[in-house]
Amino acid sequence: MSLAAVGAAAAPPPLGALLVRNALALGPEALTVERTAKLELCLLDLLSCLFGAQPLPWNRPLLAYGERGCGEGRAVVPGVGHGCPPAEAAFLLSALAAGASRSDIHPPSVGHPGLVVFPTLLALLGERQASGRDFLLGALAGYEAMGRAGRALVTPAGSRRFRPSGLCGPVGAAIAGARLLGLDEPAALSALGLAGNAAGGLMEWAFSGAPDLRYQPAQAARAGTAAALMAREGAEGSHSILEGPAGLLATFGAAPAAEALLAADWGGGFEVDAVEFKAVPVCVHAQAAAFAARRLVEREAVDPGRIESLAIATYGTAVDYPGCAAGGPIANAQEARMSIPFTVASVLVLGALDDANFAAVGDARIASLAARATLRRDAVMDAAFPARQQARVEVALDDGRRLSAELEDLPDFGPEAVRARFRRCAAAVLGASRAAELEALVGELASLPDAARLAALLRSGVSEGPARP
Repeated sequence: MSLAAVGAAAAPPPLGALLVRNALALGPEALTVERTAKLELCLLDLLSCLFGAQPLPWNRPLLAYGERGCGEGRAVVPGVGHGCPPAEAAFLLSALAAGASRSDIHPPSVGHPGLVVFPTLLALLGERQASGRDFLLGALAGYEAMGRAGRALVTPAGSRRFRPSGLCGPVGAAIAGARLLGLDEPAALSALGLAGNAAGGLMEWAFSGAPDLRYQPAQAARAGTAAALMAREGAEGSHSILEGPAGLLATFGAAPAAEALLAADWGGGFEVDAVEFKAVPVCVHAQAAAFAARRLVEREAVDPGRIESLAIATYGTAVDYPGCAAGGPIANAQEARMSIPFTVASVLVLGALDDANFAAVGDARIASLAARATLRRDAVMDAAFPARQQARVEVALDDGRRLSAELEDLPDFGPEAVRARFRRCAAAVLGASRAAELEALVGELASLPDAARLAALLRSGVSEGPARP
């Protein structure tokens, strides 16, 4: 054997190959009762976003694009009167759901895996007969790959330029899609390489006020879906897309430990175990201050007209995150959902924390209070993050009183709350009976012979596409 051949044999496999092998090797034993329930809850949460946001005005252009601009195919998109091509369906499903501004969150990376992984899987259901267990294992693989990529790639400096969901989403989508389609290792690795080229998602929306962020997870889902389908047909992508000299790790300045994280075997805990659900449609970094403000108004009767000053303290990542420190002027609901001063001021003025807070853009009382608010980082809260998200809200009144409330950690938004919200949102679009049927079906996914039944229940006035091969 030549020296060149010996060297080639001894070369370590690409990092992507290790990621792909772990994804393809996932077996039923990974779907413990608790993890299956968590994945089902994540799916219900994504569907509640999809149904809850469907009638919102900013989703009208997406539905119009689905009707007239994206072509026809087998994939189902609620609200679109015909089937769509898979990659465009993944884009639409994700972007429509993102309009709710409350999708699930992976705190270690501040990514939104539900907006990427499930649209990809739902869009591919017409491409291959897959069981409900296949669907869940695809979801587990996608959450794991996206979560690990997030831990490896997301840095404080990078987060000021790139949004985690757009940066890491193509990795999660490609892995989930490859797993569901049953690709072999070389094809799955090519899917990862092709999708990795779509990593991005700039943070300029936080400075311009435009709603670009709603389309970034959608672009990741579209890229991963298309990459998996192209790889199935033989398209080749860079196998070194992760660790190569111009790969993702080098390009985005990953920490030295990133390679070990991506190469490590899967097992024990999974990234989906860390996923949390949002109670309200507000930036993850504005939540702690919002709930501290709600605690204050629940404890004290506050006349907003008597507030002379408002001070907010929280952890540094929240203070520094683009858009979170904006005191105004706030021009639209998206800016309001990002702004800590606006969110806190809206709670103090309206006396509540719900969707109505972010429809109150233009309320002069909220605008005045937000503009006068001071926002600072707290060293103790910095040390507690990300294990805990903390905040303190203090107001000074014109009679000399000072009122304050502090939050030690975000309140739990648990399974029953997620399910109740799904029922409410789904019933408004599908009707109570069909919503109940869909919830029951999600609860039976692990034993479902054909996951395409999910798409059948999502179908609402959608004509049948070509027969599935």
